[in-house]
Amino acid sequence: IANNIEQLHALPEAIPITAYLSNNTGSMRAQVDIREDIVQGLENSAYVRDLDLTVRLKAGLDEVDPDNWNTLNLFLCGINRIGAAGGIDEASIVWNTGRDASLFAGTANLCVVSRQLFEQNGWQLGEKIRLCQYYYYRGGRQNKELFMAPLEDVTYEIAGYADLITDRRENDGLTPPDILVPFGSVRASHQRQGIRFVAHSASFTVNDPLHLNDFKQEMKALGLHSLTPLSTTVSCDGDVLNVNDSVFISTATRLRQLIDTAKAFYPVLLALIVCVGYLVTLLLLQSRRQEMALLRSIGLNRRRCFFLFFREQFLLTVCGVLAGSLAAVLLHGNYGASSALTACTVGICYIAGNCLALWRLLKVSVMEALVRTQ
Repeated sequence: IANNIEQLHALPEAIPITAYLSNNTGSMRAQVDIREDIVQGLENSAYVRDLDLTVRLKAGLDEVDPDNWNTLNLFLCGINRIGAAGGIDEASIVWNTGRDASLFAGTANLCVVSRQLFEQNGWQLGEKIRLCQYYYYRGGRQNKELFMAPLEDVTYEIAGYADLITDRRENDGLTPPDILVPFGSVRASHQRQGIRFVAHSASFTVNDPLHLNDFKQEMKALGLHSLTPLSTTVSCDGDVLNVNDSVFISTATRLRQLIDTAKAFYPVLLALIVCVGYLVTLLLLQSRRQEMALLRSIGLNRRRCFFLFFREQFLLTVCGVLAGSLAAVLLHGNYGASSALTACTVGICYIAGNCLALWRLLKVSVMEALVRTQ
């Protein structure tokens, strides 16, 4: 039982449950519109860890000429942690002194630029650049066409650079970004300008898979619902929760069944131990009935006689329990409190059988016992 419970508790690390948001048919997950209240709910949830959020923007350096869209030639990606950058490692980024990937969790105007852009413009680490940011929007829930509108001009400090194209290990079908900026910074820009904010992708790991039903109820309360792959209406809203939990559920169900089965047999096993204690004591002391009768005949009452023989059996039981516990620890490992509880339970049940056998042996009359032993 303890071994299976230990495996069950270790299961979330062995088989993590991942989840992501998509549109209603599951055909889009990298460029969907995720409402800000859903983003906030995911950030606040105790069941969500390693949350990866992204928001994509277009930008121009210094200024954008509306008559010349070639000046709007940079792709920006707002991320809340380095894991959301498509598999780019923190170690592959050349950082300015005192900077690291934790900047993406904040709202400071810091950025990581591509190596090509860094070398092409002759920038230096710590240098400040002005970006004219444009945000994406759609004409409706079912409109896949993206439009752009001015968001805010922001001056960013270059905190590092990396090969953002070569180092990407995830192919999401989107153009690799030229610049990475903090997710919170982009969100703050929307709020300052009074523009509706949407994230464009969200994925995470379920923090407490053993309470999967509670997690799903909380996600349902956020407004997330199940996949409808056969729907004739394709939406661009990212309000569908996809949870990769089939392997975890099947494994956890099997372990729980094993635990329940073992627990169901546990009372039977304890009753069997009582019977073993009864039979062993009966056989061991059968030849000492004359001794019992003699003790009774010299005036020793039944209670004192019982405790005299019980003390012997108790010492034998304690030694047996300790030896058995040591063997169990050596063979199966130590389960701490479970091992101690099992040893005590086995000892108590065995002693209960001892007591029953002793009481039966002592119920025989003294004269009868002396006659039978002659």
